[in-house]
Amino acid sequence: MKKVIMLLSNPFKPDPRVYKEAKSLVNNGYGVTVLAWDREGKYPKKEVIDGIKIERIRLKVPYGNNLQLFFLLPLWQFIVFLKLLNKRFDLLHCHDFDTLTVGILLKKIKNKKIIYDAHESYPDMIKPDIPVLFYKVIFNLESFYLKKIDYLITVNEILEKYFKKRGSLRNVTIMNCYDKQDFKICQEKVDKMTEKLDLKNKFVIVYIGVLIKDRGLEELVESFKYQKDDSIVLLIFGYGPIENKLNEIVRKYSLSHKVFLLREIHPSLVSSYTSIGDLIPIAYKPNENNKFTSPNKLFEAITLNKPVLVSDIGILGDFVREFDCGIILESFVLEKIAETLKNIKENPQLLEKMEKNTNEAYKKYNWKNMEEKLLKIYGEVLK
Repeated sequence: MKKVIMLLSNPFKPDPRVYKEAKSLVNNGYGVTVLAWDREGKYPKKEVIDGIKIERIRLKVPYGNNLQLFFLLPLWQFIVFLKLLNKRFDLLHCHDFDTLTVGILLKKIKNKKIIYDAHESYPDMIKPDIPVLFYKVIFNLESFYLKKIDYLITVNEILEKYFKKRGSLRNVTIMNCYDKQDFKICQEKVDKMTEKLDLKNKFVIVYIGVLIKDRGLEELVESFKYQKDDSIVLLIFGYGPIENKLNEIVRKYSLSHKVFLLREIHPSLVSSYTSIGDLIPIAYKPNENNKFTSPNKLFEAITLNKPVLVSDIGILGDFVREFDCGIILESFVLEKIAETLKNIKENPQLLEKMEKNTNEAYKKYNWKNMEEKLLKIYGEVLK
């Protein structure tokens, strides 16, 4: 049995993309261990999920404390290095740049194969929060590493082309798709939420995810002050840096009867609560990182036959144009957002057509198709 180590700088709650890849490998005869970072110290140090072995390193760093993270990330990497130095494995699968340095070191010392799974452009993601000099160092270091890896996996063709230009030689796009049979709807949870928030006969918009800037959430919430149709409601599940700001907008404009800010939910409930929605918003705003975006929410939506509201950024606009499975938001002007939502709600024929068209999108973008790519490159790297 070939042994794979996946490196991950989050606690694996589980992380949806990492879980799908690891589960596909386990189902096809690989032994997979995920070595993760538990920054809060609240997850089991060791456990097994669906045949995937999980080992978590507990090194506490508060979320939002970037300075402390800057100093403790190298310590976490050093602990990973020591753990793996004498461990037997055949391949290292490094998820995102913050695991790649230790991966490259272990490749050199132990002469092992390495796959770099770039979920985004890491330097561009952190660029707003770091000095320009640090950005250049990280960008150049990643470019150097791209020539040392055995294969690059990334999340869409835009990002794949970007990495090719920077020197990556063997590349594949594996998107964050799903299989319908993996989406289990807990009808009891759906019914309770529908009753609790009085959602029956309402037009429901559902966002589930991290609450961070540049995802269009502030504008979406504030647009409801112009929304005269009280049968249009917004549910937001999640937490993050702009959570307080969103609550402030709701209080300021007295929107609590139609904008519901709810707690973070377990990944197993994402499909159930997404199924409540008539429309899924993915209206990210333009920035250096979002131009590469390929959100999980897009593939959750098409798997559950839900139309999407997107901005024309990254793959989002082109995806909707190809399959006609959603609406492209033309402006972040608050009145325009409110008007767009009202127009969608008042056009049931359009909604029905977009729902039907998600089936065509799903035929192309499902996890079975992605799994075939994953297994093919593993076969090539380990032959």
